[in-house]
Amino acid sequence: MPDRFLRSISVASLVEELEAKVLYAPETIPLTEILIEDLKIGAMDVNSAQVFFRSAPQKAVVTGSSRVDLQLAALETSTVCLILTGAPQVTPEVRQRAAEFEVPILAVDKDTLTTVEIIRACLGQVRLQEGLKVKCIVDLLQEHFDFHRFYRLLELPVPVTG
Repeated sequence: MPDRFLRSISVASLVEELEAKVLYAPETIPLTEILIEDLKIGAMDVNSAQVFFRSAPQKAVVTGSSRVDLQLAALETSTVCLILTGAPQVTPEVRQRAAEFEVPILAVDKDTLTTVEIIRACLGQVRLQEGLKVKCIVDLLQEHFDFHRFYRLLELPVPVTG
C-alpha cells in the first residue's frame, strides 16, 4: 500500500498538470487531500465498465462529457475523481451523485489520449509535497529504519531523544 500511496497524485496537483477546470469540488475535503492512485478510461459499454471500474480503488476515471452512463457507473465505484474530455458539461444527475460521494469533477480541453498520458506520467512519480505522504514516510521510517545503526555507520553521535 505505501508504494501506491506514495506514487499517487492529489486532485489539486492534477488540476495544475492538466490545466483542468474544476466543474465540481466537495466542500468538506480539500482537493489537496484527495489522492489518486490509479487511472481508468471509460470508453466501453456500461456493463463492462462497472466490472472494469471495480477493479481499481482510489482511481480517476477519464471519459467523455457526453458519456453520462459511464460517469454514473464510475461514481458507483471507488472513483475519487471524474475527468471529462470534450465540452465541459455536467448533468444535474451526475453532479448530484458526485456531491453525494464527494467526488470532484474536472474538465480538460485536451483529447483523451493526451490527458491519459499526462496522468500516467504523474502517477509514475513520487511527489512529496503532499503532507499526507510526508506523514506516511515518517511513519515508515520510524517503523522500519534503524536510525541508531545509521548514525553509528556514519560515525556520528546518536541524538538524544526525550
